[in-house]
Amino acid sequence: MSRQVENNSTAKLAQYNAENAKDYESSIGAILPTKESSVVVDSILHEIASIRQYLEKRDEYRDIAKEWLQVGYVLDVLLFRVYLVAVLAYTVTLATMWSYWQQA
Repeated sequence: MSRQVENNSTAKLAQYNAENAKDYESSIGAILPTKESSVVVDSILHEIASIRQYLEKRDEYRDIAKEWLQVGYVLDVLLFRVYLVAVLAYTVTLATMWSYWQQA
């Protein structure tokens, strides 16, 4: 899907460049070499597309990292509560045994 969005963006930028090249040439009164400018624009569009792809992938990784952090927080709270229950059970057991040993 991101490849399709990238192609659509590239196509829109290329179309925009083609439409505005005529306006630019008429406004400055000079004709730019279309072959060279086309190569330059294509290379710029390729660089922009690769930067965009990199940023989108980085955002995906950040979202995944945030989800794993949430899972970690939930597990941390759960394991802490299990630990507290185990310590409480151990304390109650020791107190009960101590009281029986006191009476014996």
